[in-house]
Amino acid sequence: APARKGYSGVQTDEAGRVLSLAGKPDADPARIAGSHLFTGCHIINEALLDRIPGDRPSDMVRDVYRRLAGEGQLGSVIHDGFWWEFGSPALYLQGTKLLLDLPPDERRDIAGHDPVHKLDLGVAAIGTGARFHESARIEGYAALGFASYVSEGARLKDSVVMPEAWIGSCCRLERCIVAPGVELPAGFEMEEALICADPGPGTETPDWALREGGLLLGPLDPASVVS
Repeated sequence: APARKGYSGVQTDEAGRVLSLAGKPDADPARIAGSHLFTGCHIINEALLDRIPGDRPSDMVRDVYRRLAGEGQLGSVIHDGFWWEFGSPALYLQGTKLLLDLPPDERRDIAGHDPVHKLDLGVAAIGTGARFHESARIEGYAALGFASYVSEGARLKDSVVMPEAWIGSCCRLERCIVAPGVELPAGFEMEEALICADPGPGTETPDWALREGGLLLGPLDPASVVS
């Protein structure tokens, strides 16, 4: 996958050999043919395991891969299909939209089927058993997980409703992620938030969240929380 802002690049030469990872070791600029993201998939020769330090905590990139790159022995496979980092709520929403924007044939290649439906005001991926009332409205894009339900008069815009979540009547959600099993009361309104179920009394409130009405509410970007 091509490198992008906010992620350390992996530089390769024309043959696909890795020259450096996150700038180490130093690579001759004239040899760099591309900069990519490391997807986290590894194919490792068994003999390589002997190069992992056994007497201390170690890091595969720092202690093994960078040394192999310096020796010209680290290869790569350049994947030119869809790949996205879903590691934060904001990236999860952005990646959902990218998936929904793909041509149907490409979506079927990824998921084996295409659950995406065009609606009057937007587009939605509707999981097995997911339902929404005829008076509910989806604007922009949405993804409705397995057995989720969107009640009468609710409005969803650019949001994800995870499996078995229940959106109460006349709710208003914009750029939200509703976690599995959450039940939102009628008239609930929220923007730019991750909405989870409160595990109950006796549990600590996470640094990223506010407790409200049996829910944990947090920002899409946890880095925005000031502790």
